[in-house]
Amino acid sequence: YKNSQYKIRPRLIDWRDLSKYYNGQFDFVLVRSNSLTYATSWGKKELDSDEAKKAIFESIKNFYQILRKNGLLYVDLYSEDEKPHTKNIGLVVVNNDVEIWRWVIKHDFQNKVRYWKIIREDLFSKKKAEQGSTSYLIKHDELIEMLKKAGFHDVNKIDLEGSFYTTY
Repeated sequence: YKNSQYKIRPRLIDWRDLSKYYNGQFDFVLVRSNSLTYATSWGKKELDSDEAKKAIFESIKNFYQILRKNGLLYVDLYSEDEKPHTKNIGLVVVNNDVEIWRWVIKHDFQNKVRYWKIIREDLFSKKKAEQGSTSYLIKHDELIEMLKKAGFHDVNKIDLEGSFYTTY
């Protein structure tokens, strides 16, 4: 934002509080990269599914409230056909080191938790590091129901070529 020709003042606001600051002011809200499912859990190893579901719905209600009449919400989730898996991403250069990256996705349907982690292994030293998080394993029909309950009336799935997310 510092190099922008526009005067942008960044603000750190919980999605559940957006309407306190921006009621009815936007034409478009963009929620990308399955981020909605992390409303209370980003970077956490444990997840309270009930709290997460409530936070997601409160966030959706706030998205609706900050939009002008006929405003649009773009939200995407993990792919509808995602299955738990391990994917070899390949070689990645990080700070002049070459690493082998693997991406691991697990689903716990009983507790409604989606786990992911990236396993990084230095190609030469074999030193490993992991980072990951948990999120609410929301079903796509459940998201659509929440959107409609919050006030969105025209909820459609949109196919975006090349995207591995399912978009609404």
